[in-house]
Amino acid sequence: MRSAGLIAVAGMAALLSGCGSGGGGTPTGQVVATVDGQEITANELRMELGGAKAPNPEAQKELERRALQSIVNRKLLAKAATDQKLDQAPEFAMQKAKADELVAISALERKLAAAVPQPSKQEAERYVSDHPDSFAQRKLFVVDQVVAPGVPPAVLQEMQPLKTLDQVEQLLTQRGVPHQRAVGAIDGATSDPEMVKKIAALPAGEVFVVPNQGGVLINQVREARTDPFTGDRAVAVAQQMLRQRKTSEAVRNQMQQIATQGASTVKYNADYGPPADAPGNAGAPKGGTAPAAAK
Repeated sequence: MRSAGLIAVAGMAALLSGCGSGGGGTPTGQVVATVDGQEITANELRMELGGAKAPNPEAQKELERRALQSIVNRKLLAKAATDQKLDQAPEFAMQKAKADELVAISALERKLAAAVPQPSKQEAERYVSDHPDSFAQRKLFVVDQVVAPGVPPAVLQEMQPLKTLDQVEQLLTQRGVPHQRAVGAIDGATSDPEMVKKIAALPAGEVFVVPNQGGVLINQVREARTDPFTGDRAVAVAQQMLRQRKTSEAVRNQMQQIATQGASTVKYNADYGPPADAPGNAGAPKGGTAPAAAK
């Protein structure tokens, strides 16, 4: 039933793509369309595009038309849902509250990230000097890989004594863990410098594991070479890497601080106490008020 519903919605969207907007006069200026009298502005269209750019003006206009039609379809379908009073269901209110909270958190993250200063050229030059495996002696590795989207911790533990990818594959097959073979590359200029340093120090043929989007890559170096990366381009890449690292750390630390400071306002049902590693919780008893943040 669920898949049939999805097909029906997709079909409705396709039908709507040929519909024009109703309402009064033709929209002009900053109003790019109206849907049952509700205005869609140029700012709303720009947000829908998300910075997408086409190679020429004609293609850009087509991109804008499709983005605008997406907004129109969304508003028409949302209106149909509210006309049927689906927005009055309790689960709708909970889902809307969650969506609003996630949008607010995203805005907070962007604000915190924007406040992080750009690393100086001198910082970037020191970074280049301190990480030769990524720059002056940049390492490039061609690796044979086993790609596994998800490996249970117990299976990862079993992998530790294994010496070859064939042994890894055999273990994953025995444990029923989905996986596939591939060939990949690790570029010292765009990878974590500490990881590159460790890979360069491994004995020949050693198998190593790298986290990958919720899963793991089990690797074995097939070929390694040095390809120096120096000059202004190297410094620019170093600045970008430093900026990303500093931004990630600053946002994570400030979000953690906000959660810790707010922990004193939280009260838990006695049957639903916080986990031991919850912000502001230094081994709090089950239930009651979360401990106040340290000053």
